Amino acid sequence: MKPAVILAYAALLIPCLLIQPVQAAPGITAEEAAIVAQEAFVYGFAPILLETERQTRMRSLGGANQMMYSPLPDRTGESGPIEAGPSVISIAAYVDLAKEPVVFCRPDGPGSKVFFKVIDAYTHALPAPGTSELCTALTGPGWKGSLPQGVNGMRSPTRGAWIFGRILYQGPRDQEALKTFMGRYCLTTLSRFSRGKREAPHEAAADVPMPMSPLRQVLLMDMQAFFGRLALFMKRTPPPAGDAALLGRMTRIGIDARTGFFDTSGLGPAARKAIEQGMNKGMDDIRHYTGEGFPLRDGWVVVSSPVTPGADYLRRAATAYYALGEPFAQDAPLAFCRVDAQGRGLNGNERYVLRMEKDRLPLNQACWALSVRDAEAPRNPERGQNASLGSGDRLQASPDGAIEIFIRKDPPGADRGPNWLKAPEGDFTLMLRSYRPERQIPSGEDTYPQVKSMEE
Repeated sequence: MKPAVILAYAALLIPCLLIQPVQAAPGITAEEAAIVAQEAFVYGFAPILLETERQTRMRSLGGANQMMYSPLPDRTGESGPIEAGPSVISIAAYVDLAKEPVVFCRPDGPGSKVFFKVIDAYTHALPAPGTSELCTALTGPGWKGSLPQGVNGMRSPTRGAWIFGRILYQGPRDQEALKTFMGRYCLTTLSRFSRGKREAPHEAAADVPMPMSPLRQVLLMDMQAFFGRLALFMKRTPPPAGDAALLGRMTRIGIDARTGFFDTSGLGPAARKAIEQGMNKGMDDIRHYTGEGFPLRDGWVVVSSPVTPGADYLRRAATAYYALGEPFAQDAPLAFCRVDAQGRGLNGNERYVLRMEKDRLPLNQACWALSVRDAEAPRNPERGQNASLGSGDRLQASPDGAIEIFIRKDPPGADRGPNWLKAPEGDFTLMLRSYRPERQIPSGEDTYPQVKSMEE
């Protein structure tokens, strides 16, 4: 064999010999294993949920670096198109920055308002560009180069990132007009953008089969599935340097970010069982935080700020559990409700009414949207019939101007049909986003309607 070939084989073999999978520490106690597993599950919950989201949504997105938007609900009545208030359009895109930056442009002018956020693979929000910066180039770690004039740069610490947004749309209701409007947005790789190319968003297909929700998939993962994915994810997507201390503790239960392996062969049955128990305790911590860690107002949990680098892992996990993919803005508060006025969990076997008074928020906001969320259902409930209602719908008002929303599995009757919000089977959560008018309303004045059980 030629010397050059021998050297080439040696160059490939030596790293493999030096970097061996780290087995779990055989001397670790069951108590310590449970504590580390609890920490590791909380740490990994948000990025694994986001990675599961990516894998689940690739088919509907059409691949990386393509933006998708939700279609408008059908606003056609017996006499033609229905004139209603503004609607909310959701946008989403996964961007792959491994080869080059990707440029996101949004139009300027009347007729809409856009709320969007960009998050890295660990769900940390990147600094939002100013409102005057209409084109933003997302750049990956280590990229060096120059950007076109008028394009602002935003660096992501990970090679993969997400754009999530909500567009407050006040234009014509027909789909062709919406398609023309959305054509003013674009998501284009830098090389194509520099040559004058622009890639417009595409409408989400209504007939794409919806698999099990990413949240449900994560909740069903066992120890091997979850920590195995976490180890592989961290190998492919290096964690922030500030996480090194926890990563070191993870190796004691066999989670190796260097090699991407999760190996518990060095542990006894008691320690392995303790890891499973630690996972469950970590999930309990996340659920507890969703009910106790966020501000509570009128029975609604208000999630009002994005997760930034350096935030504690539990808050990061709880924010992902509640609001993964939801852009945060001071003038677009996001709230969730899991219980009725009596403190009982919301369930599809019950019937509820939510009354919005005319002179109270969110009814007097410029725009609002109410939808149902649950672990079994797709993330975008507006794609399901009667699973989302808002100011863009032709809702029936009571004589005093209030609006009553009827939340139940079955239709509430012809006279209440327009105000029916369809509840799913089992437990569910309500999500309410209200978009403020131009005049600013102090956040302390926000009020939220109670969900009351109906007796029929």
